[in-house]
Amino acid sequence: MEQNQFDQVQQYLTKSPHFELEEDETVYLQALIEHHRGNTNKAAELAKMAIRCNTNIPNYHCLLATIASNHGESAKAIKHHTRAIELDAGFFKSYQQLGYLYEKEGCLESASDAFEQAWQLRQNNMVAAINLILCYKRLGQYRRALDTVECIVKKPDSEGWNDSVFLSEAGFLLLQLGFADKALKPFEAGLALDPHRTGVASAFLYTSNLACTPDNETIFRKHKEWPLQLPIQPSDHPYTHTGRNPRDKIIRIGFVSPDFFYHPISCFLPAFFKQRDRQQFEIYCYSNTRKKDEMTCLYQNNSDKWVNIAGLGTTETAEIIRNDKIDILIDLTGHTMHNRLDVFHLRAAPTQMTFLGYPNTTGVPNIDYRITDEVIDPPSERNRYSTERLLRIPGGMHCYQPDVSNLPDVGEPSCKTYGYITFGSFNNHAKLTDPTLTAWKQILDATPSSRLHIKCNGLEHGDKKNILATRLQQLGFRAEQFTILPRAGNLYNHLKCYQGIDISLDTFPYNGTTTTCDSLIMGVPVVTHPGDRPYGRAGASLLKSAGLNYLCATNEKDYIDVATAIASDPLSLGTLRKQLRTKVLNSTLCDTNSWTRKLENILLKTFKECNSITNDNTNVK
Repeated sequence: MEQNQFDQVQQYLTKSPHFELEEDETVYLQALIEHHRGNTNKAAELAKMAIRCNTNIPNYHCLLATIASNHGESAKAIKHHTRAIELDAGFFKSYQQLGYLYEKEGCLESASDAFEQAWQLRQNNMVAAINLILCYKRLGQYRRALDTVECIVKKPDSEGWNDSVFLSEAGFLLLQLGFADKALKPFEAGLALDPHRTGVASAFLYTSNLACTPDNETIFRKHKEWPLQLPIQPSDHPYTHTGRNPRDKIIRIGFVSPDFFYHPISCFLPAFFKQRDRQQFEIYCYSNTRKKDEMTCLYQNNSDKWVNIAGLGTTETAEIIRNDKIDILIDLTGHTMHNRLDVFHLRAAPTQMTFLGYPNTTGVPNIDYRITDEVIDPPSERNRYSTERLLRIPGGMHCYQPDVSNLPDVGEPSCKTYGYITFGSFNNHAKLTDPTLTAWKQILDATPSSRLHIKCNGLEHGDKKNILATRLQQLGFRAEQFTILPRAGNLYNHLKCYQGIDISLDTFPYNGTTTTCDSLIMGVPVVTHPGDRPYGRAGASLLKSAGLNYLCATNEKDYIDVATAIASDPLSLGTLRKQLRTKVLNSTLCDTNSWTRKLENILLKTFKECNSITNDNTNVK
């Protein structure tokens, strides 16, 4: 009960003769007062007394249900809320509370029914809408969740456009379903209402990379705005660097990530952990997750210190890292989920970098460098869209490290088995933009009897799969032209799925990375369409490192032409399939020793340069 309501109740009771309250109303109001005061047992007795006086008032049952729920008596609470609804089919509060109770008990179907009734009663109530959308998602009913969102956002005067939480949930849902361009509007509108939701702001920036509509200038500007909304600024928690002699002992490298488990970066980072010069580099890991698997053990066993920072605040985390006297602190996440750029913004080490997890600028002024390569960030662009200085690893920023002891056979070409070419993409669902899908449709049409296999995490939900199938058909695909594959379950089975395709098609404007490497190691060539952004050139960088430049198109038309030309020569495809794994393993892309030495040289050179500048007591920006 709000304080003003409480005061009104007290006034009513004081003046009850003038208001001519019935006995049950008086008792009910007394119950409300006791409940407000925290005297729940007394409140329950009074609520029961009011019901005995008049059993037909829904508010009385609702209050008793609320008290029962607070005591953990869900069955009683459900009983009384149900009775309140029987007495008044439009009793909104009990529908809402029933939804919460059923959800808590794991009865999601019943919860969704209750939330839906609540929302139907008050379609401008965004709490009801959010509850319903989240419940649908937990049930895997993405079609119904999408219908609810679209029903709200299609009305310009909808209350949804005034609710930042609803708008962020709408953005996340649209992104999950592959509608990156559509997700931008609710994300941006929600941030205009509440710009300090920096996790949502990071999701918006990540989405802007996936979408086709924003231009480079806009994306860069939005990234630079992100740090300004953080609740704690560097001036609130200043960092003082005491300096050190670059000839002193071992260089201490800190890595910050929520992804120290089997994750796409796991294909690229372990080489440095295992093969670094331990006389020259120490590794401290700051893990922003409690998730753990075999890959976590690999990181832990090859680091000098392991600190779990999950759940710790910005200043607390910054102090932990500062006290560890890290020389170079490296972010591995960028604006992807569960990042700790807030800590980098305060500055926790004299030199800070970002690497691998996010192929674009972070926009954080206190991140000094971004590690990249000359294909992803050509020197001719001169850091135009990067707040960080760029450090380029010669030969490519990625070093692919597959477990060669656990690779399936590449198998015979799919076209030899089935008599037709099968194209495929196993990239993130959110990367499937309309221009990408349209180009794939043209490739299929130009390749007689060909098929397309699409495999993405999350498509095991029937609704997600059906939404994608509908989208493909709306873009002109015939049902027999494509197959949406289920989740493979583990890495080995995931890689085996490549045995069913002949040619992989990269996505744009945001290329695949791990999927490109996995495809190549399984003997399947990847055709890529480089763009004008760093994340649109990852495919070209990987293919150059693998010695496969001829698979890089120059534009969208060339992308279609290259794919169809390769598909027109099944004999050469068969030869390439037999040779590709060996070629890739012997290429720069998989040369772990050389790549580790290159990364070490970059870190050592940067450390010396930074310490020659800050060899006195210096306040770092």
